[in-house]
Amino acid sequence: MLTNQNQFIDQTMPKIKLTSSGGDQADIHYHGAQVTSWIPASGREQLFMSPRTDFGTNASIRGGIPVIFPQFCSEGPLIKHGFARRMDWKCVENKNQGEKISAIFQLKENPATRQIWNYAFTAELRVTIGNCMLETALAITNTDDQPFTFTGALHTYLRVDDIQQVTIEGLQEISYYESSNRQSRLVQTEKELRLMSEIDRFYMNAAQPLSLCTHERLLGIEMQGFKDVVIWNPWIEGTVALTDLEPQAYREMLCVEAAIIEDPVTLQPAQTWQGSQRLIA
Repeated sequence: MLTNQNQFIDQTMPKIKLTSSGGDQADIHYHGAQVTSWIPASGREQLFMSPRTDFGTNASIRGGIPVIFPQFCSEGPLIKHGFARRMDWKCVENKNQGEKISAIFQLKENPATRQIWNYAFTAELRVTIGNCMLETALAITNTDDQPFTFTGALHTYLRVDDIQQVTIEGLQEISYYESSNRQSRLVQTEKELRLMSEIDRFYMNAAQPLSLCTHERLLGIEMQGFKDVVIWNPWIEGTVALTDLEPQAYREMLCVEAAIIEDPVTLQPAQTWQGSQRLIA
């Protein structure tokens, strides 16, 4: 078992901590506007964080909820998963709403983003906790004078005790393809998805509620705006190949990602797109 209580987070990186009146807690780093911890009042840590993650200036934090924008994975000419998770965002609001508390982080175009993707934009991520719920809501606004197209995701790393005891419900009758073979479309016939080997699967038009189930835990997953879902676990060989993961990390993590992949979003000038993911413990 990994000692994954997120105590390995680099404490020198600027972040804010949200604590609701009911006792829910979350940490959000300015780097990537990345949620790296969520502990509902009724439970324990729900997000996986790797103790080997690189906290460098241009690095990607391995774990939590990376914001993927303006490109998912290698689905285009940009760097893998875009640049948003590698940039420092600004916290523009921190608001207490009674039993719920939220913070808004913002990223705008700058010389570094222009070198990668030459458009003007505003990205805002609102993080809300309370009543054993975590919601991450992403809004992208085109502030340029020409249209642009993007893909993206909330690349959520969920913490689990034993990956082989996990099931995902809500994907039955949904079409999908494996990332290694996009040309071959399949349909999931099973009511429950069980994880027994490496998986990197893209489910199309799967925006209905999902459930992560174990013998002792039920986590609800709801999405709006994001039409696709990615399920990823690198398993044994894949984990060893990633230097910022411990060799046994695959046992305690599962990525369930709210995504926009199959139908990229095109925004005209002044238009805004919004999508959100809600986790309910």
